[in-house]
Amino acid sequence: MSGLTRYRRFYAEEIRAVAGLRSEALVQAFTTVPREAFLGPGPWQILSLNQALGEATYRPTPDDNPEHVYHNVAVAIDAARQLNNGQPSALAPAMDALNLRRGERAVHIGAGTGYYSAVLAEMVGPDGHLVAIEVDPALAERARANLASRPWVRVVHGNASELDGSFAGILVNAGATHPRSQWLDALAADGRLVLPLTATLPGVPFPSGFFVNIRRGPGAYPVELISPISIFNCEGARDETVNAKLMQLFRQGGWKRIRSLRRDSHREGDGCLVHTAPFCLSAVPLP
Repeated sequence: MSGLTRYRRFYAEEIRAVAGLRSEALVQAFTTVPREAFLGPGPWQILSLNQALGEATYRPTPDDNPEHVYHNVAVAIDAARQLNNGQPSALAPAMDALNLRRGERAVHIGAGTGYYSAVLAEMVGPDGHLVAIEVDPALAERARANLASRPWVRVVHGNASELDGSFAGILVNAGATHPRSQWLDALAADGRLVLPLTATLPGVPFPSGFFVNIRRGPGAYPVELISPISIFNCEGARDETVNAKLMQLFRQGGWKRIRSLRRDSHREGDGCLVHTAPFCLSAVPLP
């Protein structure tokens, strides 16, 4: 086993331990995909966060040895914009909850330069299909080049306002106040939509909230909380009125009560946590 292979294996096991991963396919994908191939040439800028002060700084790696990026750290794609290939343990729980299997069809919204898209692509394999969507044209072009060796991946430049087909899993890698109706409509039976449900909070540089797993069921959608997250906004998936309701819910600790999402027409009642015309986050559990 080469030195770099050992580093990748240790890196994957570190993510498994920190994030509590259950999917062996996901751990294997982290072992297989070469992270450095999606970061541009080294040396690289590693993100350092001062949690107490809420400040972000970057430190350069000593050289361009790929071993430096096989740690549970965020690596800059564009440090001036604080745009990073995110910390694996922050995103891995959401990917684990998506629980993709070989041969399934999936979507990754917010593909960046394609690294986490490649990880998902390894999970579904050549018999599956992955659509990787990125709103930034330069990043989409980089992702297209980086993923060219995986013909079962299609890279799309856009804001995911339309999805063509039916999918077993959709991962949104940007903060939303609500799931777009197009995403919910594109879920296959028992399909999973995993997204960061976030609100803009005073004093917090990025919208913050929780990854949630929304599963398609008959008539309503069971919701499972996954993990806290702070992340960039998702274009086209934010509403100021809903943002205000989420802020109030989060301040009251009400995220712990979220059990389902309703799309049917109904009056606001005791079970409604965030009630709007298109959808309602509810405290009523579903099977």
